[in-house]
Amino acid sequence: MRSRFGSRGGGEIKDLTAEFGRGLSERNLEQMRRFYTGWPISQTPSAKSSIYTPRFPLPWSHYVRLLSVENPEARAFYEAEALRGGWSVRQLDRQRCSPPSIA
Repeated sequence: MRSRFGSRGGGEIKDLTAEFGRGLSERNLEQMRRFYTGWPISQTPSAKSSIYTPRFPLPWSHYVRLLSVENPEARAFYEAEALRGGWSVRQLDRQRCSPPSIA
């Protein structure tokens, strides 16, 4: 039996949107799948501790933009810099598209 979330066609995805509301379009589900496979999620005992430390502190829109960065090291760099600098999504886009500064 195939999962409702598999690649059986757009009809299944549209049914999810109709049944559960916004946010479950085929495009958004594909982005969620890419995010899940693109960022490691720790399952160590320390990750399950009662002290809550957000693993993904940036808004979802930032991670959607970072999905287009193919190189994992570059993606981690832009994620860290966006967090450190408090970049908006537009600032993140500008930084990704501009050549590196030479100091």
